[in-house]
Amino acid sequence: MNCCSINSPTLKMRIKNFKPLALLLVLIAGLYSIHKTIFYFQNYKLNAIQFYSLEKLYLYFSLFSVIIILILIKIKQKNLDQVGLTFMLLTSIKMGFAFWIAKPIFRNNIENLAFEKWNFLALFLLFLTIET
Repeated sequence: MNCCSINSPTLKMRIKNFKPLALLLVLIAGLYSIHKTIFYFQNYKLNAIQFYSLEKLYLYFSLFSVIIILILIKIKQKNLDQVGLTFMLLTSIKMGFAFWIAKPIFRNNIENLAFEKWNFLALFLLFLTIET
């Protein structure tokens, strides 16, 4: 029996395990499109953003989410009981890194940065919700 045939149980299991990752990527692409469209129709000055563009933020958060989901898939295969603790640990690490990325935004008291602060926070919470 060939392990790579379409009807192979091994292949079906691999596809089943990585289905959340595919759904995550589709959801992220859809949310990015909606976010970019809202910016376009509200005439936000995307060039006026001083620190991180929308694309960079989505890239950072998407990479973190993909890494977290991949690690959780591996942990689930080995020990289902450890998935929750691993998720909490990885989310805490992600939060620390996100704060480190956002430090220049939060340290400045420029009024124009209020939009960037809220945008960053909204994206962080959105991706946290998606991962959960």
